[in-house]
Amino acid sequence: MFSPRNDMNLSLGIAMGTLNTCLFMLALVLSLYLSTDLGEVLDDLTPAIGLAVFGLLWAVTCFCTYKGWQEIDGGANSYFGASAKWGAFNGVSFFLALLVVILIGGFAVAVAEGNGNQAEGFIAFGVVGGGVGTVVSGFVGLVFGIAFGVVDLLLLGAAHALSGTQRRRPPSQVAGA
Repeated sequence: MFSPRNDMNLSLGIAMGTLNTCLFMLALVLSLYLSTDLGEVLDDLTPAIGLAVFGLLWAVTCFCTYKGWQEIDGGANSYFGASAKWGAFNGVSFFLALLVVILIGGFAVAVAEGNGNQAEGFIAFGVVGGGVGTVVSGFVGLVFGIAFGVVDLLLLGAAHALSGTQRRRPPSQVAGA
């Protein structure tokens, strides 16, 4: 089913995606802690919602990290291009998934309460917020994708140096292939 190369890309995608998700959440929580009263922010967040948001971010990030490694097959030639592309895709995918859940939930509540104006507001918010948010989340994902791409590449290089192994080159970079 999987070749050894794909297994390595899958392992890298899950390991680096998990690390990137945790580092991103750590940066987010630290920035909230330093800029606001974190207790007020967390009071409105139930553990189930927090876990669901983290799970969504983790799944999307692992998928995008895996696809990035699969695209370059472990080589460094197009690594930053793949990091930027899949980072932007990660940001947009995560944002749109959250937006859809928020809009469906809000719209359903507004309709159930018979509040047509509020339902129209959710539709308008979805169109305007979705357009602007997609651009912003794509840019944020691109920046974080490149930054975490650098971290991933440095960690992978350090792991190879500490283990005494050499990085396997993709078939396109092997001499004579």
